[in-house]
Amino acid sequence: MAQCGDMHELATLNIAKAAGYSDEDAVLVAWADGETDHSLQVKWWNCPFSNLGIFYHFIPSAPDNLICQPDSELSRRIIDGAKSNPPWSIERKCAVGIALHGLQDTYFHQNWAGKFSRHNVLPAWWNKKFTPSLPFPYGHSPKGLEPDIATATWYDPRSNETIINRERVFDAIAATCRVLGNPDAKDVFRIFADVDDYEKRKEALRKLAGMTNLSFSSIRAEMLAKYKKLFTEAARVQAEIVKDYLKCGDGR
Repeated sequence: MAQCGDMHELATLNIAKAAGYSDEDAVLVAWADGETDHSLQVKWWNCPFSNLGIFYHFIPSAPDNLICQPDSELSRRIIDGAKSNPPWSIERKCAVGIALHGLQDTYFHQNWAGKFSRHNVLPAWWNKKFTPSLPFPYGHSPKGLEPDIATATWYDPRSNETIINRERVFDAIAATCRVLGNPDAKDVFRIFADVDDYEKRKEALRKLAGMTNLSFSSIRAEMLAKYKKLFTEAARVQAEIVKDYLKCGDGR
């Protein structure tokens, strides 16, 4: 799994707190966001037949187009569906966390398809070297973890573009703020702009939240014991929203 604890968990935690969520509720939303990369992750053994990618990590841009694009109509429908739960409910917080994960990933995973697709193929020859690739690779696997690392800069030979991930992170932070009520997140932006090291960035985000000892990996078992049933139901509802949307087209 890529470096994701900074954005999906700790940035979300701070934005939720700035939006007025209690510490407990902010942790729940951030946990659900991060848990999506655990309980709902695409693995090598399930990617040939699983739709987890398009349901939660590579939200399709249109009913007839599985390529992920930022802030798509479907990602907005998913957010609206999550918010349809009562504002005070645990169900809503789980659903919003899962939905935020997909929304944030529309920035990190843009221009990749969450299935085995010819669209994900890199040119066989680029940068004067041979690039081995599956005939139809899955997601951003041809570029490894680079699209998920907040500080990475990488080259996409399909579009002849140099991708600066920090720019995508800033867009994802802004989108998260809009969902959670447009709180002031200038300190979150500052940390991602100024701190290059992943562990130091997480430390700074914990300090900003006033939770210097918080470890999502350490509390995972506790959170699953409390919320797994509601998390699983929220995930099921989101999957249904995606399936209903894709029925409008052929999903190629």
